Amino acid sequence: MTTQLQHGLSYQGEVFDVREGLFSPDEHGLHPGNDSSACWRGWQAHYEIRDGQLLLTTLLLAQPMQFLEFDDAGNEISKPPRYPALNGVEAVRLSGHMDSSWAFEDVDLPLDYSGTLTLCRLPRHLDVPDYWEARDNPDLDDFEHVVQLTLDKGRVTGEVLVREPVDPVAEEDDLLLFAPVDIDALPEPDPIPSTAEERSLEDLFNDFLLPGDEDK
Repeated sequence: MTTQLQHGLSYQGEVFDVREGLFSPDEHGLHPGNDSSACWRGWQAHYEIRDGQLLLTTLLLAQPMQFLEFDDAGNEISKPPRYPALNGVEAVRLSGHMDSSWAFEDVDLPLDYSGTLTLCRLPRHLDVPDYWEARDNPDLDDFEHVVQLTLDKGRVTGEVLVREPVDPVAEEDDLLLFAPVDIDALPEPDPIPSTAEERSLEDLFNDFLLPGDEDK
């Protein structure tokens, strides 16, 4: 099974995955089909917290569902597929994202969601492709950065940092147990003071000679 596309949310300069449902296309007269294996629900949203307010900024939808309509004579009415406007914004046709997709851009629709909003980013296990296969509901432990917001009718009223990402620069600094040393910059060592008991290198060498070796 193909891993499903996730909704996103921009908050304080970062883009997070969103775990909660914040918007329903059906409630706005938008009925996308599910003609993409990467997005069975047929739509993908991007939100933003702007000045403390939750907004729907971009909405991508698959081809609209076609409902049969008939005239008084019983003949089928043929209409080109089209979405109604959303917050005064018309949908535009796209290609290459979802099959036969449409997009509402710069919608800036205020949402009145109330409750906890869990934001996740920096997924772990990216080097293990099989880990994410068909994993549509990852755990919080699967992400390096997790924030939980509390909202009341679309307004942010509280924030809890569940997990803070590790600074990769600081992590590298911790691994530098031995810093590079410029040998030429080291000070000259103090000379060893001479003592009466000091022996010459020749005396030390002679201690290891066997009898008769000194004559060789």
